[in-house]
Amino acid sequence: MNALKAKDLEEMNQKRPKKDLLVLEHLEQKISPNLKNDISDELLASRPRVRVYVNTTRTKKGDTHAVFSVKLSNGKVILHAYYVELENCVIHVSEAIRLSVVNEDKKYVHAWVEGDLVGFSQVPCSVKGSFDHIASYNPFKGPNFYDVRTREDMESTPLDKAGKNFDHQADKVHMFGRCAHTRSK
Repeated sequence: MNALKAKDLEEMNQKRPKKDLLVLEHLEQKISPNLKNDISDELLASRPRVRVYVNTTRTKKGDTHAVFSVKLSNGKVILHAYYVELENCVIHVSEAIRLSVVNEDKKYVHAWVEGDLVGFSQVPCSVKGSFDHIASYNPFKGPNFYDVRTREDMESTPLDKAGKNFDHQADKVHMFGRCAHTRSK
């Protein structure tokens, strides 16, 4: 599958249900060359369960749009994208690895959004619409994602009895810019 172009985004907007007020806009920005794309139309049509996280190696300091890595459950990264749309999502943080990041001052993947892959764009784009939360994460600020607008921690539930992993659930997540934009039905 080739990267989406501005005209593809316009076409997607026209096909979107009227109740879904999201509008994808192509942004003129220098894009990273050689973004990985090992996803076939058949795989995308099957809506695979994936984990998506900010790729800190490909995202340069000061960039307004992060490059996201999309990983299958077998651990294989199949895609790098500027925009990823997921459904039936769980926003996850591993507290044990977060503590290692804080103590060792090293970068380890320990926070991601897991969900069914619906769509993506390999050109920078923005989405306009209403969202329940605009979620961001900083391991040095705490163990949870927080809402950028209110600066409050998003509600989360411990996954295990020791409370070491934190999850927040959402029906849809649109990942673009440097945040995860969540929507519930």
